[in-house]
Parts: sequence; structure tokens; C-alpha cells
Amino acid sequence: MAFQRPTLSEIIARVEGDINARVPDGDSRLRRSLLAVIARIVAGTAHGLYGFLDWLSRQIIADTAEDELLQTHASWWGVERILASPATGDVDLLGQMARIFLLRQCCNGLMVCNLKLIR
Repeated sequence: MAFQRPTLSEIIARVEGDINARVPDGDSRLRRSLLAVIARIVAGTAHGLYGFLDWLSRQIIADTAEDELLQTHASWWGVERILASPATGDVDLLGQMARIFLLRQCCNGLMVCNLKLIR
């Protein structure tokens, strides 16, 4: 089962519960109590850390890493980024005799290429 990141409200409730269990005669559920403020500060910090861990877990895997960290992954293996280039070459297709049009988008509009089928 995947880990579900708790919401800020869930973390606040958890921290308030911890404070109420550990501080005698303290009630962090009171609106303007110092304990309520501390509970929200701690919960906000924890929520930020959960967010950082969520982001970090995506950067560890190259498939989900952001560009900057993807380049770091590639540099570990000695791979350099190359610019995109158009594909060239011949294509052989097998099938019934028919006319096929390959449509591809070019920078200056739509280009139509006619391909011949081989029987």
C-alpha cells in the first residue's frame, strides 16, 4: 500500500492530541491558547517536511525527476544531453495494397509524405 501524505488538518489534530496527552492541565483545543499556537507551528513544520520528502522521492527516480536533477542523474553515468534531431531513413510496411499518407507537423506548417506499400 502506498504511503498517503497526511493533510495539514490531520497533522494539527495529531499534534494537538499529543500535546493534550503529555501536558497536564493543558488544552491545545482552546482557540487562543499558547499550546494551540505551538501545535499549529509544529504541524506546519511537519507538513513542510512531508512536502519536501514527497518532492525528494520524485527526484530519486530518473523518470519523475525535474530537468536539473535529471541532468545530474545522467552525469553520474557519463551521459550528456544531446539536442533533439529529426529522424531520417526508409520505412518498409507490409499490408494490403493501398495508399498511405504520413502526416507530420513541421515548424512551417503541415507536411504530407506519401509512402508506398510493399506486398
